[in-house]
Amino acid sequence: MTSNREPKHGAAAVSSASRASIAIITINFDHAAETRACVGGLLPIPEGCGIFVVDNGSSEPLALPTAGGLSALRSPRNLGFGGGNNLALREVLLAPFRHVIFLNNDARLDWDQARTLIGRLEKDSSLGCVGPIVVYPDGRIQSAGGRFDRATLLSRDTKVV
Repeated sequence: MTSNREPKHGAAAVSSASRASIAIITINFDHAAETRACVGGLLPIPEGCGIFVVDNGSSEPLALPTAGGLSALRSPRNLGFGGGNNLALREVLLAPFRHVIFLNNDARLDWDQARTLIGRLEKDSSLGCVGPIVVYPDGRIQSAGGRFDRATLLSRDTKVV
């Protein structure tokens, strides 16, 4: 693992969404331009936060900008989406992050949006995860969240009309 990030001791105790320690994980597999755009939209990285990028067996190694809080991991083979996220998650769990966001590399998110999601999560202790409204480039809604049924362990997308 290549990392420019030094853990901040005590960051896990932060409870305010405006100062919450957030790790964002994104996966690259042969889509370097998309991944660089995704990461670029998150720079600079706020204090106590971090971005973990997994280059998941790409044919060409991913070159990323040097930035504090940015960690690049490389898998020699494609571990799939879940496996790539798990590779990064093992590193995230070693650091004092309070929250983790799994972000597709073709998605765009900024830190204010991340804090809004985390704020909702911290406000309601019955929630285990949150997600944003996902919008196609033409403005149509792709996903507006969903529900998780604890009895069946199945999730359902919320219908958008």
